[in-house]
Amino acid sequence: MSPLDTLTLLGRLAPFDRLNGDERLSVASVLRERHYAADSVVQPKGEAWPHLLILVGGSWQAEGSPLPPLLGVASVLGADDSAVEVRAGVEGVHCLMLEKGHFFTMANECPNVLLGLLSLADGDNEMERGFK
Repeated sequence: MSPLDTLTLLGRLAPFDRLNGDERLSVASVLRERHYAADSVVQPKGEAWPHLLILVGGSWQAEGSPLPPLLGVASVLGADDSAVEVRAGVEGVHCLMLEKGHFFTMANECPNVLLGLLSLADGDNEMERGFK
């Protein structure tokens, strides 16, 4: 994925859409690409999420239901969201990963992301809308 593609994706996805160009660039610089084969385990049940995952392509699901494009929000904010196993959909998953350690640096440098994640975790349905 090119840096421009990453910046474009972040600009379309809450809460990263709240950031200016320099802030998005800062976030993009610490993201790592991950790929999961069809029906493979993305996050095992009962294990804490060590990162945020941002969907680029494909799909993911839990207990047969599709999930939003941003996963791991509750965990990086300190809550337990390990109750279900997350699996890649039939076409697999292409995603970007933000390690939990980078999250705290990002929250310090880009407080709008933290505010956006808090609103997602608070259930304002922004996460359900996903991409703009």
